[in-house]
Amino acid sequence: MLFNLIQNAIRHTPADGSVVVRATRATEGAIDIEVADSGPGIAHGERDRIFEPFFQGGDRAARSDGGAGLGLAISRAIIQAHGGRIWLADAEVGTCVRFLLPCED
Repeated sequence: MLFNLIQNAIRHTPADGSVVVRATRATEGAIDIEVADSGPGIAHGERDRIFEPFFQGGDRAARSDGGAGLGLAISRAIIQAHGGRIWLADAEVGTCVRFLLPCED
């Protein structure tokens, strides 16, 4: 699931851009993971739909990169199955996907 988020970030970031992965302890018993890129970002009107199965927003729907639009939906299902949550965080540039997972101390 983390690999999928990193692949998405790389796929949608130009060659001179960057992808950053951060992990921090959010609270007792939880870890906060962030995958941020400096790509074009996600259009405001599409932000509510990106975790829906088969949704490919903007110009991504017309691309033939082999994606089916399932990666983020599957990631959300896996995270929720482990008692966590995933969301789009605000980003000045690009896209920032964060997820919170419970963990043992």
